[in-house]
Amino acid sequence: AGANYYKTTGLGSLPQALFNGVHFNIDELDSEELETIILQKITDAAGFFQKAVFMGQLNEHIDVVNFLMDQPNVVLRINPVILNTERKYLDLTSKAALSDWNDFTTYSFLDVRDKSAVIADQMKYLIRKGTIILTSV
Repeated sequence: AGANYYKTTGLGSLPQALFNGVHFNIDELDSEELETIILQKITDAAGFFQKAVFMGQLNEHIDVVNFLMDQPNVVLRINPVILNTERKYLDLTSKAALSDWNDFTTYSFLDVRDKSAVIADQMKYLIRKGTIILTSV
């Protein structure tokens, strides 16, 4: 998927880097200076927000995403995965109501909480030797 996207962009030869949709010049991709250049680009972009706050166009009562989407230079292609403000949480407060989760007929009638509990009950975890971090398999 990444290779197909790259081909459609027409960015040219690799390596490439983008900041707010604008590609870096080849001179800016020097590994020793890249961090400094990125920080400079972030600082430059922050000036837009600082000016909006100073001019009263942006304050704590205004949704920043809506403010950005209303700008004349923003293309109105809204990706619901990226711009979705509704948070979705995985509810694991229920106990597994089904011991055989391969029984799809029964599983399909469970509500979301019970489905999450059944899957969580069946998950296996690995722990690396000498660490306390769980890794799902």
